Parts: sequence; C-alpha cells; structure tokens
Amino acid sequence: MINIETDRKVPRLSDVQGTKLQEADNSKEFMDASLMRKLAVLEKEVTDIKSEIETRTLMHTSILNELKQGLEGREMQIKGFGGWNYGTIFESRIMALEREINDLRKETRFEELNYWRDISKLRESMRRVLKEIWQIHGRKEFLSNYLDKLTRIEW
Repeated sequence: MINIETDRKVPRLSDVQGTKLQEADNSKEFMDASLMRKLAVLEKEVTDIKSEIETRTLMHTSILNELKQGLEGREMQIKGFGGWNYGTIFESRIMALEREINDLRKETRFEELNYWRDISKLRESMRRVLKEIWQIHGRKEFLSNYLDKLTRIEW
C-alpha cells in the first residue's frame, strides 16, 4: 500500500505483526545462544575450580606425609640414642633433633593454615560462580517467559 501524500510504502498490519514475531524469535534465539555460551564458560570455570581443589588437596596430603615421616624419623633417632638423658655424649645431637622436630611441627601447622586459606578461597570462587550460574538460569527463564508473552500479543 502506498501513501499518496508522501510516496512511501506504508506497511500493512499483518506485515508489522509478522516482523514483530520474527524479531521476537530472533531475539529469543540470540538470547539463548548468548546465555548458553556464558553458562558453558561458567561450567568450565566450575570444573577448573574442582580440579584446583583436588590438586591442592593432593599436594597437602603429600606435604603432610613428608613432614610426618620426618617427624617420625627424628623421634626414632632420639629413641635410638636412649632418649633424653642429661650428660650423655649424644646430648648435642638430641638437642638438634628436638629443634628439627619443633621446626617440622611449625611447618605442619603452617601447611595446615595455608591449605585452609587456599581451599577457602577456592570454595568462595566456587560459590560465586554457582551463584552466577543460578542467576543466568533465572534470567533465561524470565526472558524466555517475557518473549513468549510478546509473541502472543496481537499487533
């Protein structure tokens, strides 16, 4: 249909309605693809965080086992010298072993603290990512419902 006064084509109501429906469909497809890409990135991040937690836990276990073996070895050496007897010829060696045992206990406490800090940070990251995933699912549902309502409107 052409408007005689302006010489431009005036769109028909059915053309406008079809265009609006097509725009809504395109918007929904774009939104779905966009949100799915974001979810894929976030799910990869969750997998990476889980892997980091597992790696840190394995490292923690290995370090603690090594420290425990060091402690047990030094304690066995002290027992081999006959324990702590003042005035023995091994007194200086036993004192050195006692200092090493104290240092190993400090390292054990330090490792426990570092492990707790690292895991706490990773868990906080995990909570942040999971919250974001939950929000995206909510947004996706809301926008999907909104676009569905738009397509039902009579233009």
